[in-house]
Amino acid sequence: MRLVPERRRFYVLTAIAGAGLMLLTRSRTAVLAVVVALGFGALYIMPKRRVLGVGLVMAAVVIAVGVFGADLVDSAKHALLFGRQESTADVGTLTGRTELWSELMTYIGARPIVGYGFDGFWGPVHTAAVALSLGWVVPHAHNGYIEMLLDLGVVGLVLFLAVLFAGLFHAHRRLRESPGDTEALLGVTLLVWLLVAMMAEKIVPQSGYASFLIMVVLAREAIASPVAVVPRAVRAYARTVSA
Repeated sequence: MRLVPERRRFYVLTAIAGAGLMLLTRSRTAVLAVVVALGFGALYIMPKRRVLGVGLVMAAVVIAVGVFGADLVDSAKHALLFGRQESTADVGTLTGRTELWSELMTYIGARPIVGYGFDGFWGPVHTAAVALSLGWVVPHAHNGYIEMLLDLGVVGLVLFLAVLFAGLFHAHRRLRESPGDTEALLGVTLLVWLLVAMMAEKIVPQSGYASFLIMVVLAREAIASPVAVVPRAVRAYARTVSA
């Protein structure tokens, strides 16, 4: 909306529709990841003082509600459950995720270097063992980083993070060189979203629209130059001639 003001109305309507659909999923992870990613992206297109001011106001509201409004706290807690029953949406254990992660760490410790092979852990034996231990059927680790450790070990996780941060740094450089580059802004926002969302969900690698978008962004950053190549070559040639 700020970079392409002539299409502001379209972007406003799209943002409202997207926010509504996201809330209907009742996914707290998705909401948190989107808020963090948009806040991070705002640092590139809005004055930092304004971003800081909005953050301080939100923090002050949270503190005021926590100190003076016990009833409001209960209402906020109910809202954060996104319509789920409290018994099935325990915030303290992240809906059972912390217990699952603790259980999976035992298996990671058995094969920490290379893991169990790509998509090789969640076979009948391990799935049944984890489900019996926790009392509910577990389809995956509900954490992209732990899932990567199970599949490809420390080696795979390090390489995966290296690719993600390389793409993020590359998009950051392009955005610093060209502040109006909407492609670079999209890349930064999506990669930050992925880093946050994978703390509680398996996003990559799996078949899905989100995973497809991340692959497109990383491919785009791999073939894009962070700075203009020709002007740099011209400047280097000019320095050589002058010397």
